[in-house]
Formats: sequence, C-alpha cells, structure tokens
Amino acid sequence: MSTLTREAALPVRKRVVADLERAVYPRCFIIPYMEIVHDRAVLELFRGCSQGCRFCQAGYLYRPVRERSVERLREQAGQMIAGTGFSELSLASLSSSDYSAIDKLVAVLEEDFAGEQVELSLPSLRADAHAVRLAGRLHKGKAVGVTIAPEAGTQRLRDVINKKVTEDDVLEAAATALQGSGSHVKLYFMLGLPTETPADLEGMVTLVRKISMIGRSGKGRKKGPSSINVSVSTFVPKAHTPFQWEPQPEVAEICGRLEFLRRELRKSKEVSFSWHDTGMSLLEAVLARGDRRLAPVLERAYQLGSRLDAWHDQFSFSRWEAALAQANLSARDYAGDAPAYTDPLPWDHLSAGIDKEFLIREHRRAMEGIITPACRHAYCAGCGLENCPTT
Repeated sequence: MSTLTREAALPVRKRVVADLERAVYPRCFIIPYMEIVHDRAVLELFRGCSQGCRFCQAGYLYRPVRERSVERLREQAGQMIAGTGFSELSLASLSSSDYSAIDKLVAVLEEDFAGEQVELSLPSLRADAHAVRLAGRLHKGKAVGVTIAPEAGTQRLRDVINKKVTEDDVLEAAATALQGSGSHVKLYFMLGLPTETPADLEGMVTLVRKISMIGRSGKGRKKGPSSINVSVSTFVPKAHTPFQWEPQPEVAEICGRLEFLRRELRKSKEVSFSWHDTGMSLLEAVLARGDRRLAPVLERAYQLGSRLDAWHDQFSFSRWEAALAQANLSARDYAGDAPAYTDPLPWDHLSAGIDKEFLIREHRRAMEGIITPACRHAYCAGCGLENCPTT
C-alpha cells in the first residue's frame, strides 16, 4: 500500500519541542509599511502553563512548561531589535509573570536597551500585586491600564474552575494599579461557567464595587479619574479540558445574566461594561465541539456569505443557523450537549498527551469545588504527560 493512502496510526499524537533553548525562533522578519495591530517584536519566554485552569484549552494542550534561559532570551531580544527596528518588545507567554527569572530578565533587558527608547511590555500577567508593580516598572511611571482576570465573582466558583486567585489577590492587584500610576483597570470575567448561580453573579458585582471604592479613594495616585472596564465573555466548552463534558447555557439564560450585570454595574459611573456577542459565543461552542457533520455546514455557511465573521459588522448568526438547518442540525446539538464520560467524543482520536482519566478526575474535582495545585515544581497532578519534568 502506498504511504500516501495508508491510514494513520491512532491516536494522532501531538509533537513537542522538548528543548526550547535550542529551538529556532524568528529574529529577522518582514516589517510592514503600514501600522499593524501587534506592531512590536515578540520574545517568547516559555511555552506551556502548569496552573491547570479547567476551562483553558491552551493550558492542557501546551504542556509541559519549557523555559528559555535569560542568556538566550537576552541574545534573541538584541538580535530582534537590531534586525527590525521596533521600539517595543513584548515578553510573551501564556502567563509571563510566571517565568521563573522574570525580575532578572527585565533587569538585564532594561540595561541592554537603556538609551535606545525600547519599551518592554508584559501582555499576560497573573492577578497579583508583584505582577502589577512589574508592569508599572516597565512603563516607567506612565499611566497605563492593567488587566486583571478574576474570571468568576466568588471564591467558590474560582475553586470550581481551578483559578488559584483569591479576592484579596484581586483587590491588592487593583489597589496597586489604581493607587500607583495607573488610571484604569480592566476586569475580565466569564459568564455561564459550570455550576454558576445567581450568588456568583452578585459576587461579581460586589467585587467590582469594592475595586471602584479603591479607585475613588485615590490614595497615592496621580491626579485624574480612575475607570473600571468590566469585560465579560461567555463560557465555551473546549476539547481536551475537564469541561469538555459541560454544556454552554442557553442564549436566553446568558442574556438574562448579562442584563442583570448591565443593570447593576451601570449604577457606578466609573464602571463601563462590555460583553462578547452571544451569537458568536454560541457559534464558538459549535465549532469547538464539532464533528465531521460540520464539514458541509462550513461550506454552506461560506456559500451564504460568511467570510469575515471575526468582524462584528460582518457576522450573521442567521446564516450559520440556515447552514446548520440544511444539514438537519442545530447549534444546541453541539453547544448544549452534555456527554457521559463513556460516550465517544469527536476528538478522541487526537491525543494532546493528557490522559482522559485525568480529565475525568479533574471534572469530578471541579464539581466538588476542589483545587488542584499547580504542577510545575514539586507537585504532580498525574495528567499522564510523557517526559514531564515533574514526574
């Protein structure tokens, strides 16, 4: 049999770059004439994340954590800035403040680029005061916005999703941002998380109000009003995560919860509220949990005019509904599905290196509100990943 027609061995396993230190990384690349969205050089500190947030697909797919050394990053940073002429260098990863030598790295890069007007930035930070202070140091006292992601409004629900951040952590980070040189804080929450109750929504409102009070106090802050930007997205169940067995709530239910938040948060004039389009979130859930039956749906949606759907003015959920209906399917067939542990899943033939039994255990721990510690150093969660440094 030809190698072109031979069936692939199942499951299809992901490939992992084991030695990130010697891995090829772009240092000179094409610079566009026009201004672009990410108009900066990007330095990848490490890959992977050991926090284990149960909704986060990237945290499971990109295991294990693999870091580059400070010396290698210093070398790559110098070559990228020299080869591109960018005036900003982004220190990128899934959670850049988790880089084990982040303070040392920042210090050597500040030394290297002193006098060259190259600004360092951290695009992803944990919700703690040290990370906020580090961001303020990089911006050299300029008023900047800081993004904090509590994800949920109560500690109970944060335990369910394994978000190892307390309310005190969030308040301390917000106070550090608002009472320093910062002028505004962006808070990122998820709506419709598994086991979410009205009390969790009320907890979200209460947390935002506490941060608003910190902003109003203005202690130690430069003159100027503070603002709190609250951004909410709808939970989307993702493959290869403990929540792959959870449904997305009905759109009507999500809309009701959004209306509650909008009504309560508008009572504080310094708070602005935005949310992700519910139709787009529903489509994301359909595609995230899709199977081979969606192939003709994708083609039909394209034929009906769905081409630039990432732009809100171009997105039309009705086109997708029509395409699904013509295939005798509906969005709730996918978004509302709550399969049993024993049911076959469309992605079972793909291996991300994580044991399915581990995901089942994590789902059960979520339903009991039990935290699983980060597994990067001494603790091993038993996820089954081959060649993991902690096993």
